[in-house]
Formats: sequence, C-alpha cells, structure tokens
Amino acid sequence: MNNKSRHRRRLWLATGLVVSTCTLLSGCTGAFDPQAEQSRNIAGIWWVMLWISCAVFAIVIGLTGYALFRKHEPSVFEKKPRSAFTFIVVGGAIVPLLILGAVFGYSLDVIGQSGSDTPNQLLVVVTGHQFWYQIDYPAQHVSSRNEMHIPEHQQVKIELKSDDVIHSFWVPQLNGKTDIIPGITNELYFTDPNPGTYIGHCAEFCGIGHTTMQIKVVVQSEDAFQSWLKSQAS
Repeated sequence: MNNKSRHRRRLWLATGLVVSTCTLLSGCTGAFDPQAEQSRNIAGIWWVMLWISCAVFAIVIGLTGYALFRKHEPSVFEKKPRSAFTFIVVGGAIVPLLILGAVFGYSLDVIGQSGSDTPNQLLVVVTGHQFWYQIDYPAQHVSSRNEMHIPEHQQVKIELKSDDVIHSFWVPQLNGKTDIIPGITNELYFTDPNPGTYIGHCAEFCGIGHTTMQIKVVVQSEDAFQSWLKSQAS
C-alpha cells in the first residue's frame, strides 16, 4: 500500500470518527432527570442500552482501524479459514443474540414494574381535547385545565381518554409516553414522585394546535395539595 492510499484511508477513518462522535453528542441535549419510580426504571434501561451500544461501537471501530492500518500480510483468518467462520458465527450471531435477549428480558422487567393499583392511590382522569387537557378528580369533585396537582411520595393512577382525536400524555420526568385514543381508556401511574413542577407534552400530532398542547404537573406536599383542592372547589 503506497503512502497516498494509506493517507486516504486514515482521512476516511478520521471523518467517520468525527461524524459518529457528533451524532452521539447530539443526543445528550435531551437527557431527562427522572423524578418518579417509573421514570427511574426507564432511565436505568436507557443507560444500559447506551453503554452496550458504546461498547459495540468501540469494538467495531477497533476492528475497522485494524483492517485499515495492519501490515499487508496474511491475517489469522486467511491462514485459518475455520477461525474466520467461527469469528463470524460468534461475533455476528451468538453475541448479538445474547445482547438482544438480555436487553429484552430487562425491558420486560421494566414493563412489569410500570405500576399497579394500590389501596390509597389517587385517581385522576385526563381527557384530551383539541388542544388542551381536562383534568378531573372524581373522588374530590374537582376539575382543572392543563394543570395537574398531586401529592408527593404517593401513587397516582391516571386514566386517559380522548374527546376527539388521538393525543398522547408525556411527562418525561415522571413516566413514559402513553397514547390517548378515542373510545379506549389507557392507564399509567406515577409512583413516589418527588416534589417539583414538571412540564408534559402531547407527543402525537393532533392538529394545527398540537405544538401548544402542554400540561403542567405540580407535585407538592399533602397539606399544599389539600389546600389546592379546597381552592378549586370554592
């Protein structure tokens, strides 16, 4: 291999590394800070998948660099064809299957911990409209618009309904996205949320006002929550 060809290969490798690094860093701007049990579980599997992806990426780049810059002499795979076949089967089939199986199993565990009914949970009914959220507290006979108040360190069950088209309910710091579908009641839970104010979005295109459809979730102390309920009732 002459110097010109070697320089061209190094240039392509450097370009690939720069583009890949920029792609990875571009995903860091949307990181969320989990503040409830469900969002913490989702963040856990996200980090596992990220580090597995980084490890696979590093191995692939390492093998690519080895192929580009190794001395021009027969490799171990050329000397031993059976080794090449074994490498392809193990590296290209068995290892990916093991990784995917482990991630799939972990995903099922996270889904299993997404929440279930408890005796003292708070029930909130959210109805999606174009382009706002109606929040009802059936037991407390209180309603609000685009603003949900819930007590801290308690489980909240949310029933999701639609009055018109398909919407979604997504408060990233508390739980994952759940669709709101006409004629179907979907459910999600916030378990042991930390105090704070969290902004949610409709993440399903629902019409011309879709981008303005937001909800504010205020997690507060039990006393503050009861005071808010009284102010709404009055």
